[in-house]
Amino acid sequence: MIKPQDRCFELKLNIPVIIAASICFVGSYNIKSFWQSSSLEVVAIAIGLLGLAFLSTLKKAQISFEIPQLDKVDFALLGVGSLIMVIISWPSLNAALWSDAIYHASLSSRYAQMWIYDVQLNQPELWTYVKDLPVEYMIRGFNLAFLLLLAIVFWIVPKLCKTRWWLISLAWVGAFVLFRYGLASDTGIFSKNPYSPVLHAITPEYDAHPPLRFLPLIFSSTVLGISPIGFKAAGYLALLCVGAGVFISLRHKLDRMAAFLASLSIMTIPGLLQISLMVESSIWHALGGVIIFCILSFTEPTKKLPVLFLGLIAVLSAMTRAPGFLLIIPVVAALLYEVSQKDSKADRADIAGTILLIGLAGLSAYLFASAGTPATSDASALDQFATALVNGIPGVALVTVIGLVPLMFIGQTFKSRNTKEAMLFLAVIGFLFVACAVFYGPTKITLWGLPRYQAEIAAGAVAAGIIVFATSSFKDTIKFEFFGTDLAQIQFVKSALLLLPLIALLISNIFSYSVLNSATKSFFQHPGPGQSVKADAHYDLAKVWKLIENKHSVTSVYQIGIYYGGLQAALSGFNTQEYVDFSNLNNRHRNGWTINFEALEMDADIQVVVVEAQASLGAFDHLRSDKWTETIIEGQRKGIDLHVFERVN
Repeated sequence: MIKPQDRCFELKLNIPVIIAASICFVGSYNIKSFWQSSSLEVVAIAIGLLGLAFLSTLKKAQISFEIPQLDKVDFALLGVGSLIMVIISWPSLNAALWSDAIYHASLSSRYAQMWIYDVQLNQPELWTYVKDLPVEYMIRGFNLAFLLLLAIVFWIVPKLCKTRWWLISLAWVGAFVLFRYGLASDTGIFSKNPYSPVLHAITPEYDAHPPLRFLPLIFSSTVLGISPIGFKAAGYLALLCVGAGVFISLRHKLDRMAAFLASLSIMTIPGLLQISLMVESSIWHALGGVIIFCILSFTEPTKKLPVLFLGLIAVLSAMTRAPGFLLIIPVVAALLYEVSQKDSKADRADIAGTILLIGLAGLSAYLFASAGTPATSDASALDQFATALVNGIPGVALVTVIGLVPLMFIGQTFKSRNTKEAMLFLAVIGFLFVACAVFYGPTKITLWGLPRYQAEIAAGAVAAGIIVFATSSFKDTIKFEFFGTDLAQIQFVKSALLLLPLIALLISNIFSYSVLNSATKSFFQHPGPGQSVKADAHYDLAKVWKLIENKHSVTSVYQIGIYYGGLQAALSGFNTQEYVDFSNLNNRHRNGWTINFEALEMDADIQVVVVEAQASLGAFDHLRSDKWTETIIEGQRKGIDLHVFERVN
């Protein structure tokens, strides 16, 4: 084990700076106003930024973590673990984006796409220079400028100004006003073209999901490219980083292999791994839960809980995912534990700061919920939740997408041998109960079995159980008598008794994920909807381009299904002119999710129609005729096929 006194470096976080940057970024997305007037909203946020600028200069507003020193073997294990994760995940990591993934990816690069359309309409001289460039360069260039501006305002300016908070506040408020009004659809730089066909069906003003989820997507796609991996890397690399953090933290308490297996078991929780590869916001709430519950699990009773950091995680979760506010529950439990102990090391500033963060997380949840959510049911929430409990639906759904073996580890947190264990138990029970009430009460029944929702409920509690099992097993005295001989005295046997349950869990996780994963062939038919619902399906559009190569122009392809604009063209490597032409063509004959097939068939510009099997919108009834030839591109799972119709000329 690593000795506690061995340190490598110190990681410092300035909480007000992180909160201010998040608020400024969220404010730049002109979502539906929560206030009676947008000016009141701007004034309120500006005042908040002034206060945060002042707090950012105080030492008590900064938190630091000492990262323990690792040796070569530890780094080798981290490398092996990452390699195992990539091997397991590669089919999904490399699979094409579709449906909801396209929606979130397209909305994250919304301003870059609107800029391209603005150049095409209003800046003809510039358009002649850029129209033949890969559209990926245009999107990445715009997003890079946006990220650099954020870095200058919220990283470089605070470092240069140090204690001069008024200068920091001027920069922050100025940046917020610039983003808020400069990017607004009615007053900003895109006001000349408020509607853009490259963003079909994307209306952020009424999007119920908090906008902070876009920041990781912008960063990863700018660095790694406008590609499936570029967008999926945001959540996936975050999962790997959390797993590495768990390993480093456990190396104080366990031997290498136990810490390695525990961290790998957490990263491979099936539902958690699956949503890390989806381009959407569920992963941030789930990882927030994993971080908070792991910290509550492996922090010694004699050590101070980092309640400020826990509060920060809750706030960021609430600003990236609508139900992220649920993490307030374990944070409140941790805060009550800290202030209730006679020998409490809790600082008054920490307590006050945590309370403010809890309030901010709750306020964020209220503001975003007030915009409405498309996932709510018309049925009574109380009746629906009672029905779910009576019929055992939560348990069935959780087992479907998480796996039975990981859920068993939650029981490890049901201990109350001391006050800290009682706190963890209450935090887990309270979180699970309220989370189930939120998910199974107001949420549509058709969404109950989706991994993205189930992982948010279970991942943190399962991770806590794994940590508690590993740490308690390592500390407990083991006795394993066989014919009067205590085999536990043999080091190999003792290690095996400790590690075998974690190995079994890891194998179970990998097997369950293979059944759940829609990007690969399944050993068995999945009993639930997790891998085949429209929102999670994987279609390979690259096979379409190969099929029509040398026969049709890529700008003559019309897509029918869950269509969210022209980003699919950017993902396919089109140049900027082709991207705009593809978007304009696909914007024809649509009214929401309805297609005018008579007009489509008469449109000579449309030579190829690509139809999703699960969202055909009635296309098969109109296109299966002697006017079109049909080719089926089979997917990895039954029912996830693309139907390609080529016009007979």
